[in-house]
Amino acid sequence: MKRVNELRTSLQQYQLDDAHAGMATDGNVALTNVAKHLMTDLEKKGAAFAPYDFVKTMKQVFPMFDERDERGHPKQ
Repeated sequence: MKRVNELRTSLQQYQLDDAHAGMATDGNVALTNVAKHLMTDLEKKGAAFAPYDFVKTMKQVFPMFDERDERGHPKQ
C-alpha cells in the first residue's frame, strides 16, 4: 500500500469534515480512517509492526476476513 503513490497521497489528505462527522461509524469511513493511520505508521516507523487496528477494522467491515476453518485457523 505504501508504494502506491496515489493511495498514499489520498489517505494523507483525507479528513472527515464536520458536516459528515455522523458518518464516522460507517464501515467505509472507519476503514479509510484506520488506513490513514496505518499509512502514517508505515511512513514514520522504521521497524516492523503488526497492523492490529487495520486488521480488526477490516474484519469488522468485511466479516469474511474473520472466517476460520474447522481447526480454528484463519481462512484468509
